[in-house]
Amino acid sequence: MKVVMSVEQDSDNARVDERFGRCRYFAVVDTDMKSVTFLADDASEGSGAGVKAARILLKQRVMELCEHFRVKYGVVINKCDLNPVKTQEIKEFCRDKGIAVWGSIPYREDFLQAIDRCLPPVRYSKDTAEIIEAI
Repeated sequence: MKVVMSVEQDSDNARVDERFGRCRYFAVVDTDMKSVTFLADDASEGSGAGVKAARILLKQRVMELCEHFRVKYGVVINKCDLNPVKTQEIKEFCRDKGIAVWGSIPYREDFLQAIDRCLPPVRYSKDTAEIIEAI
């Protein structure tokens, strides 16, 4: 079983932090393997920190499930052209974690129109379909 705790630092003698969304780190304790992994809480600043923290943990869990079931996974960066700094941060995160970056999709108005109409973007626009299929 895995248990997640919010902690003040990334060390075995870290004190528990009573703040979930604003903690500095998460300690992921694997009771079966008797190991601890620390995850930095990059979302502790600004509004919505609790929701952002939950997303960090969810991403970690999705990666673990894919690895456990030997499912190939990677990252596709959506709206890569809107914030080059964030796009670079995502690429660096993936590099550090050993996650493949499969491709990038620039911001496209027709992509949003497809989502608004509950349609798959690849069926809504030929241009969008070509970008996605190239990945």
